[in-house]
Amino acid sequence: MKDGQLCFVYNYVGLDRFELAPWLGDGAGTYRLAWQEGRPEGGQPAVDGHSLYVETLAELGLPGLALLLVAIAALLVAALRGLRGPDGGAHAALLGGAIALLLHAGIDWDWEMPAVTAWVFCAGGLALARPASGMARRAAPSRSAGPRIPPPL
Repeated sequence: MKDGQLCFVYNYVGLDRFELAPWLGDGAGTYRLAWQEGRPEGGQPAVDGHSLYVETLAELGLPGLALLLVAIAALLVAALRGLRGPDGGAHAALLGGAIALLLHAGIDWDWEMPAVTAWVFCAGGLALARPASGMARRAAPSRSAGPRIPPPL
């Protein structure tokens, strides 16, 4: 079996487990056990599935996938809201990078590595934490007045 074909087998095993318990899943961290039972003959041991979304379905069922999608949507909405603001370029970079990573997480396992995914949650948290446009902001000092020089004594 070629490596490209094996990637799909990881998903088939996860989807088979999801069909057995769609509302509860098998439990967090149990994909390894599902793979041991369902892997093809000669298949290598695995701890995680190749797809974030299929593994979440297999382990946590539909509620787990729904919670994952809500968390992802919150970060994406925060990035979208900031596109028109003064930091629009930074929000566009966050949005583009996050979408690429989230699409890739559906087909490969490297989303498991913190170095690959931590930045999305850090930058997304910053986007979520920014003040809403209707909130009062501290007034910036006026630049037209020039520097303030204290009077001589």
